[in-house]
Amino acid sequence: MGLDVGFYTEQSEELLALRNHHWLLERFLEQPHEKVETYDDFYVTRAMVLTVLETVEAEMREAGMPLPKIDDDDLLLPDDMLKDIPDGFCDEEPEEWPDALAPYRLLVTRLLYEVQARYVLICGWSA
Repeated sequence: MGLDVGFYTEQSEELLALRNHHWLLERFLEQPHEKVETYDDFYVTRAMVLTVLETVEAEMREAGMPLPKIDDDDLLLPDDMLKDIPDGFCDEEPEEWPDALAPYRLLVTRLLYEVQARYVLICGWSA
């Protein structure tokens, strides 16, 4: 049994699906959040995404990793959400933690772009 995490528009359009990415879900759940009706799903706001992005970037700096500029052309969603993400990344959190940071930074930046355009997203998860 695994952990499934998805980020959706309010119209139920899936933007990103991840499997077994516990760290990322935990960072979102640490933020004050409002559940969607009676489910464990919750609304994702701009403030939440910014906080998670700051956490990812802080961990990258601690690991001595560069923070290259992310070009606006790399933020196209949802069709290009996984552009530049290593194959298989969405299926399992990497064993070596630093290997997750740069892809997380790109994915969370893309979520920020999307939440700014839509005001709110929904995170659905099940374990």
